[in-house]
Amino acid sequence: MTMTKVEIDVPEEIVPYTVLEDKDAQITRNAMLVYPYIKSGVMSHGKAAEMLGLHKIDLITLYGKLGLPYFDETEEEFEEEIKIIGEAYQIEPDQVKETLPESSIKQIREDLAVRKAAEFARDSAIEE
Repeated sequence: MTMTKVEIDVPEEIVPYTVLEDKDAQITRNAMLVYPYIKSGVMSHGKAAEMLGLHKIDLITLYGKLGLPYFDETEEEFEEEIKIIGEAYQIEPDQVKETLPESSIKQIREDLAVRKAAEFARDSAIEE
């Protein structure tokens, strides 16, 4: 991978966070530069990983450590999950959200992402 120096205008206070000697910090910075393009669908994780000189799984793992999930649930999927929980406990979905602590809401979202990952793995295996 060929590296090129790029000059950009940033607020002076940000400079110490952009000029990095540590290789891992440089990789993280560069991965964050391309993340908006992945999120908007302009670039795939695979293409970004290739450009960064990483394996796709390593880039996905890096983003995961930064709290940027590979599989995002939609708000509709989250609401459906809340509805199912409400039905199981015979309470309204709004009551579910009011009753559950934030950690449980976070866990529901993580569970949805894991379910999507499992479905993706299953579908990929079926295609082969």
